[in-house]
Amino acid sequence: ALEGKGLIGDVLLESRPSRAWIVDVFIRTSVAHRELALDVETAGLPRSGSIQFTARLLNPFGRTERVLRASAAAPAGSGSVTVAWPWPDPRLWEAGAPELYELVLEARGPGLDDAIRRTFGFREFAVAGKHFMLNGTEIRLRPVHPDREQWGGAAGTVEHVRGVLAGLRNAGFNLVELWPVDHDERGVIHYRDVWMDEADRMGMLLIGPALAPNAVVGWDGQLWDDASRRADWTARMQREMREFRNHPSVVMWAAGGNLFGHVHDQDPRRLGRTGWVPAADAAWHERARAGVAALDL
Repeated sequence: ALEGKGLIGDVLLESRPSRAWIVDVFIRTSVAHRELALDVETAGLPRSGSIQFTARLLNPFGRTERVLRASAAAPAGSGSVTVAWPWPDPRLWEAGAPELYELVLEARGPGLDDAIRRTFGFREFAVAGKHFMLNGTEIRLRPVHPDREQWGGAAGTVEHVRGVLAGLRNAGFNLVELWPVDHDERGVIHYRDVWMDEADRMGMLLIGPALAPNAVVGWDGQLWDDASRRADWTARMQREMREFRNHPSVVMWAAGGNLFGHVHDQDPRRLGRTGWVPAADAAWHERARAGVAALDL
């Protein structure tokens, strides 16, 4: 019953420094160029100036493998800077052979003395024509959806998630799609963070569940024309991507399960073709238009 639903996850209280601080860091790894780049967001800087960065890269046993230093000019208030270093011999995160690092990033500058920790894997996923490439080598994806194993009373436990991922891998799958649920529906539960953490550790590729656009697109697509809905959606989706963007296991994102389905989308006479949805199917075209706009952030 609705009155029986309430908090279904952890509630965390976070304190923020009274001085300047590191808001977040986006870790970008390039296998092709053997480079590590960090997009560092800061806030609260009393004035512009140079920030000194020290990046310590720890192995899974907590031992320092590499120390990198750089400086960058940062604006007053809030802003973002990018620092990058060559890295000729990183341990690569591979499907079935995951190698993880922990980044400890320290920053010192005008009114700033802060540090942040993030776990990441050095890997690069790309599309080359019709081929999927992982760390420069083609990978044949064998996707599967865990169905009801994604939800339920035990679905958020590490033991359950590891068991499901191990079973799917033993069955020959190497890509797991997590279903994008509607977060606006009260009482809906999801354990995306647990699945992503364990997939990172086990070397299983994921199609991550992004914020489902169903509530903002609507089945006729008209809801997307509301400017306030678009602004709210954009802000929420960007927060979603920021939270999960450093997971090496997530190589794709799924949004709006079944929202863009069509009666002909599995017709073998139409697979691989464009323009197969009849122009008279105005509702589908309007929904698709709104969906493309919602996901093109």
